[in-house]
Amino acid sequence: MAISSIGSLSVQKGLATGIDTAGLIDAMIEAESAPIAVLKRSKTTMNQQKASLETLQSKMESLYKIASELDGMNATLTGKSTSEEFLRYSTNISDEDLISLSPGEGAKNGSYSIEIKQLAQEARIAHSGFTKNTDVLSSVDSSFVLKIGTEEKTIDIKGGSTTLEDLKNSINNLKANASASIINTGEGANPYRLVISGTKSGAENTVSIGAGTTLDGFKTANFTETQSAGNAHVKINGVDVFRSENSFSDVLDGITITLKGKTKDEEKIQASVELNDTAIKGKVESFLNAFNDTLSYLESQSYDKDRKTSGILSGDHLVLSTQSRLRNFISKPISAGGDRKISLSEIGIKTTENGTLELDDAKFADALKSKFEDVRSAFTGNVEGNGIAGTLSNFLKTFLKDGGGIIQGRTESLEGSAKRMDEQISKMESRLEKRRSTLLSQFTSMEKAISSIQTNQTTLSQYFWSTT
Repeated sequence: MAISSIGSLSVQKGLATGIDTAGLIDAMIEAESAPIAVLKRSKTTMNQQKASLETLQSKMESLYKIASELDGMNATLTGKSTSEEFLRYSTNISDEDLISLSPGEGAKNGSYSIEIKQLAQEARIAHSGFTKNTDVLSSVDSSFVLKIGTEEKTIDIKGGSTTLEDLKNSINNLKANASASIINTGEGANPYRLVISGTKSGAENTVSIGAGTTLDGFKTANFTETQSAGNAHVKINGVDVFRSENSFSDVLDGITITLKGKTKDEEKIQASVELNDTAIKGKVESFLNAFNDTLSYLESQSYDKDRKTSGILSGDHLVLSTQSRLRNFISKPISAGGDRKISLSEIGIKTTENGTLELDDAKFADALKSKFEDVRSAFTGNVEGNGIAGTLSNFLKTFLKDGGGIIQGRTESLEGSAKRMDEQISKMESRLEKRRSTLLSQFTSMEKAISSIQTNQTTLSQYFWSTT
């Protein structure tokens, strides 16, 4: 029991009246603090709801991330992805130092025997040399013409002003398919050599000095070709293929080929590309797990099955509508092109009694082999619409978008309400403390008054007794 005193008079128990003053004051304050208890309970509920919504947002973010890796759409969900998201392939190459194969959409299983005869390369020419890179090139105005493929670019040389360094910079500023550098060989009277390189490979992208060059000492005869422009030459299954670059994707359907080096005479690289069913299944299982985790969490926040009580978000419109939408997504038929529709159950994904999704391994494996395009369309969609992953991505984005997501708005609202309750509770507690002080003062005054009366009564009694 609290002990309160003013001056030297204890009010734990009235000395004059015998009343339990401290207990009485505590009871009065407790009765008057009932509204504070209500606010604190409300604040606790709000904090629990906020925590629940934050967990829901985390689960939805995980589902969105996995769905966006399968939806066949770009990052802004405004069009199709430029890269394959659903298909997974495995490649086996006997010499990965010389070549790489990158399968994508449209790739087919296949085996290839490959010979790399020649890599594509850029043209390169080098000047015979100049005394210094800062020396003036000519005493009279002239021109330097650089020919890149069939295109010619002219650089004006100012007599008595333009240096080798200036010429290099002018070439680099042409915004043409060529670059220039100066190499100091450190030997001879003219160690500074201007090197001009093409920036595109291929036999058509030659680099040479144009016939219109009037700058003495910088004409065709003054340059040496150190590397000729050339196409890549590769034989695939005995067929000669030529390309201007070392990376190309228009030879084998859906496969980007990157050449890294030449094979030796009579050497052949053996390569194969196969659809990786295990990797595809893994991505689908990750999606199903994330979907089930989100749906199960929503249900647990509506109703606690273990305690058989309402969940912290019971009756919440956001939870109820989200549950309904998620269930609708998985039950709605998906377009397979034309008028044909498919369901998830047809490709081995079944709905359990509690509404979650479960993979039938055997049926899914059979679907991958017998109707692969249906499996792919079910997730990534086709020209006629989104699959389940794309539909989910669009739906979840409204909940999670930066600065204005639905869940973020709810949590911020709850946080604001809890903060206002804190302020209200603080003010009410402050008022109660003042009320306690007032009551203590009043009861102390009462005790003093009664004590004074009792003292006077005793004095009078003693006086009357002494006079009789």
